[in-house]
Amino acid sequence: MARALIALATSLALATFAHAGSYDAPPQAASLQLGASKPTCATILTGRSYDCTVVSSFNATPFTDCYDFLAPSMSSQFDLHPVGLGATLGCSCNPTGSVKKPKFNQSKQFTCVGDAQGTVFTFEGKVAASGKKITGGRDASAVGNTFLYSCTVRASGCE
Repeated sequence: MARALIALATSLALATFAHAGSYDAPPQAASLQLGASKPTCATILTGRSYDCTVVSSFNATPFTDCYDFLAPSMSSQFDLHPVGLGATLGCSCNPTGSVKKPKFNQSKQFTCVGDAQGTVFTFEGKVAASGKKITGGRDASAVGNTFLYSCTVRASGCE
């Protein structure tokens, strides 16, 4: 009986680990994941900085911020550093297609997630193929605050 309980506990632990592990694949370089050479949000955004106009759900007065898109350190794709937030978030290009025919890392739309002083933030947006603008920007925090933003590329990095 004890052997059966140990075997059951071991198989449950392995099943739980295998399930959780499905969400934590080892990082791969973006070039290995793409399989194509067309520009993606990662190739367009990385190394660019943007002046952004932001409005929040708790204050209708817009404010400005500078967003730096950096080489990956948090994620395997690219990172976002909103200067006013004071944190770096890991980013990826949004998938398209379907479960049967997925297309990963080929979209111009992106999502960035990270922690800033104990609050998780999610940034989403779409970069123009030219890289000059980010449209449809929205952000949400784990405490329920939401934001809208639009951005224009800068000639130099955020200062």
